[in-house]
Amino acid sequence: MKHHGRGELYIGKLTETSAEDAHHLAAIATLFEASAVPCSIAPHIKRDMWLKFLVNCTFNAISGIGQISYGEMVKVPEIVKLIDEITKEFITIAALEGINIDSEEARQANELIANTMVTQVSSTAQDLMKKKRTEIDFLNGYIVELGKRHGVSTPFNQAVYALVKMLEPS
Repeated sequence: MKHHGRGELYIGKLTETSAEDAHHLAAIATLFEASAVPCSIAPHIKRDMWLKFLVNCTFNAISGIGQISYGEMVKVPEIVKLIDEITKEFITIAALEGINIDSEEARQANELIANTMVTQVSSTAQDLMKKKRTEIDFLNGYIVELGKRHGVSTPFNQAVYALVKMLEPS
């Protein structure tokens, strides 16, 4: 099997980083780099994690439902529109969770995935192909759950979440 991902790794601390923490993070990053794993220290790791979470929410379910690669997805205008709507809901929920991601930054994150992982088929697609349960509860399902907690409707995330649940084994 060929790995189609990019493979970068970010490490950091969720709370304020002390000098000692910075030293430990640098040592960890050096170990990864010495093993040929690109690794960077992220000063705002929680925000970076939410940006990764965003692209998982915008690409994984759709790739799984259609058994389609990221590059093929973005060739279909209707799918691009769906990605945009999932992104809008995601940004709203992220802000309510204290993570501010603007629409331009979100667009760039989505485009980066589509352009650098053109042949990638999501882990959700791979799990569905193998008749395995997926991580959808922790992706779009979690956005739906947070939306309910905050009293915010998330119909686009709900739709792809429901469709993946329908395709998962019972």
